[in-house]
Amino acid sequence: MDRQLTDIEKAFHDARQELISAAQRTYEGLQRELDKLTARANKTTARVNELAASLQEKAQKAVNEGSKAASTQAKRIERRLADARKELDAVSKDQKWLKTEAKRAYDYFRRVSGIDKAVAAVEREWAKRTGAPAKKKAPARKKRVAKKAAAKKKPAAKKAAAKKKVASKKKPVARKAASKKKVASKKKPVARKAASKKKVAAG
Repeated sequence: MDRQLTDIEKAFHDARQELISAAQRTYEGLQRELDKLTARANKTTARVNELAASLQEKAQKAVNEGSKAASTQAKRIERRLADARKELDAVSKDQKWLKTEAKRAYDYFRRVSGIDKAVAAVEREWAKRTGAPAKKKAPARKKRVAKKAAAKKKPAAKKAAAKKKVASKKKPVARKAASKKKVASKKKPVARKAASKKKVAAG
């Protein structure tokens, strides 16, 4: 039995380690792609700025000199600038998506590796040293369940109180019945007197 438990524990740890490794590889892969895309975005931005400056220069030269060659070059640069701007827009969208995915992958990696607990411990220690208020923990599930149960019991208590009120209202009826019995008992001596009178008359 002990050996089986040991094997199960080992399999669990191996699976957990594999999960951590997979999460880490995913995060690192996304981060590498993001770095490449960021470098590409920076180069594209620099090219857009360079083309914009060159276009302005050629357009100004065409206006000043009236040169057809300068005007033709300006149009060619304008087309290249439009293409560069489209590329920059596409790269920026991909970069934004990759940032979101890399963040999600990092958060997942933190959860499966237990780093978030270590970070929380460091934050608590830092709060003690600096006097800053530490982050409050969410109420435990058991406490929330107990509160819900108490809330459910309250209507039952109200029903019991209502039943007691109804019972207290019924008591006067019982009192009336008791008073009728007393009246009936008072009437019995009259009947006895009538019977004694009959005996005297017979005698």
